[in-house]
Amino acid sequence: MVQRQQDRTFMGLITMVTTKVIEINHKLKLSGHLTVKDQDGNVLVDTHNQITKAGVRQLIAGNGCKKITYLALGRGTSAESQEDVKLEKEYSRYLISNIQITNGIAIITVDITDNLTTKIDEFGLFMNNGNFDASAADSGILFSRVVASLQRLYKQMLLIEWRISLT
Repeated sequence: MVQRQQDRTFMGLITMVTTKVIEINHKLKLSGHLTVKDQDGNVLVDTHNQITKAGVRQLIAGNGCKKITYLALGRGTSAESQEDVKLEKEYSRYLISNIQITNGIAIITVDITDNLTTKIDEFGLFMNNGNFDASAADSGILFSRVVASLQRLYKQMLLIEWRISLT
């Protein structure tokens, strides 16, 4: 009887925290924007993106944007959701080369220069946390996800800039 009551109390607390995370995300206006260009500066993708509940929780816990360490690419086409925890069909991951934070905006950049010729349908930012290493596929904490289609040509360099702002 006592265990059930503790379980209900714990579940109530989890529900309350999740509700507060949603409220905080709404009130703080946490947003992101993804821009992908080719080596000639042509814009291939330019779109807003979804910050996940897990990403918001990490920010609230004090794990700032500097913990975002990998960009992942995939072929999933389902709409983004705050509930997302991984890419739908991840196939490649890249170490983030640069994060600059100025005036409440984190600018994350990755230059992709490998020779993959492939279609990209989804992009994701992954965070390390003390217990999670984000270097392997389907690992780490999904901070943000974008569904946007792009056909990458052979030896085409991609310049990716992801802006995260908190207002």
